Amino acid sequence: MKRIVLLVLSLALLVSLSACGGKNNGGEVQLDDKNAIKIGCYMPLTGSNAGSGECEVRGIQMAIDEVNAAGGINGRKVILVTYDSTGTTEGATKAATRLIEEDKVNVIAGSFLSSSVLAVSDITEKAHVLHVGTGTGATWTGIGLDYTYRATANGNLPVETMADELVECGMNSIALLSVASEYGQSGHDAVLAACKDRNIEVKADVIYQTGDTDFTGAITKILNAKADTVALYGLGNEMALIIKQLRQNGYEDLVFTIEGGANSEMFTVAGSASNGLAFAAAYVVPASPEEAATEMMKNLLEKYKKDFKEMPYSDVFYRGYDQGRLILEAMQHAENIDDGESIMKAFRAISGMELLGGNFDFTSGTGDGLTQANKWMILDGKIQVFSKDALASWRNK
Repeated sequence: MKRIVLLVLSLALLVSLSACGGKNNGGEVQLDDKNAIKIGCYMPLTGSNAGSGECEVRGIQMAIDEVNAAGGINGRKVILVTYDSTGTTEGATKAATRLIEEDKVNVIAGSFLSSSVLAVSDITEKAHVLHVGTGTGATWTGIGLDYTYRATANGNLPVETMADELVECGMNSIALLSVASEYGQSGHDAVLAACKDRNIEVKADVIYQTGDTDFTGAITKILNAKADTVALYGLGNEMALIIKQLRQNGYEDLVFTIEGGANSEMFTVAGSASNGLAFAAAYVVPASPEEAATEMMKNLLEKYKKDFKEMPYSDVFYRGYDQGRLILEAMQHAENIDDGESIMKAFRAISGMELLGGNFDFTSGTGDGLTQANKWMILDGKIQVFSKDALASWRNK
């Protein structure tokens, strides 16, 4: 009997604690669950991109937890409603429709898959619901959408950055290998355009399919081109395999890629083969929090590792955190939190907000908030800032 009484008292205490929010202006804030603000989310949680999808959801949730711990938004709790998009445009549009029509969400946090973001934008534009994606494909911003925005770097930014580095390092030709997807096509076209502008010859232009694991045929074409360097454009889980197989086939020089270097698989799958990989990206995932590029990243990674007993699977975690912070910033400054147009206008007014990806400014109205990308290189199993001196040091070893 005594045990039952203790159990009831414990449960009562747990309920009372869970009802309390964080502190705001020195006082306890009671968060209103019944009148909660809803952020909807569609993300690939099954299939080949499930690991990245889970990372992004975790990033968004960590941003939400911070706001709720500080008292929510005007005393209202923020909750995340997430559905599995299965990594397909059909799954994404079904999830977004359900979020808007059934769950009545205030905002939608979109996927890192650009094809899904573009498909869902048709729905969110008509519904006047703010839609913030993290895909880097260039095709869904700068096209006149009012409610659709990007919470990371446009894929063209890293392309331009790395093309400039090719010129700086005296490389006049490349062999390009890219993935056959909307994301890959937009990146492929951006690489060709950047090379043309800088008189860099493309000696080979090879395409691979999503889900491929054996790249022998493609690599043979790449190596036979005898270009100054190899350039890759694809997703991280495939990039690691390609780089490993490139080294196994005798390629020992520099490899350029876009964003694909910023994931843990470069070390777990490619291993030492990743040395000599240069890439541009808004974010990098180091081997440990202590090796983080900034104090903000270090603190966030320490919390991630404490909560999940591992490091993030990919840089998509960073994107999700920035995405959540940006959405919450807009909702905190919206004149009417329950009006889609009001939230959209507040988001569009965000300027000078320093987050993991850089300084965000959406006042241009293009949908993009970042105007620069960072340069990195893997040396001695660690991600370091890319430079001509770093490249020379690696080549001389």
